[in-house]
Amino acid sequence: GVYEIPVILNDVLKINVILDSGAADVSISPDVVLTLIRTGTIKNYDWLPGQVYQFADGTKSKSKRFNMRSITVGNKTFKNVTCSIAEKIDAPMLLGQSLLKKLGKYTIDYKKGVIQFE
Repeated sequence: GVYEIPVILNDVLKINVILDSGAADVSISPDVVLTLIRTGTIKNYDWLPGQVYQFADGTKSKSKRFNMRSITVGNKTFKNVTCSIAEKIDAPMLLGQSLLKKLGKYTIDYKKGVIQFE
């Protein structure tokens, strides 16, 4: 029932994220963020003020946020995307509105299980 999309973060790390149009921002797990810090692709100046997010079950949590310099989806690269850090290492990584609004129009072919970005 979910769609996983391969993305490349800051030109160094390929991961799969779940398309979630209900998520405000791209959400990345703590271990992936640590990997990006270790590769030197997240710098001190990339950090943003924290934000309180409300989840589908109604609970709220404050998350650290940072500016991802690039996220590549297919053959398109998007610059300066706001990302939050998930609380738990096993939390799903989400492709939320901070990137989806930059994508523009996309369609889902439910029969083929394919997402097409224009």
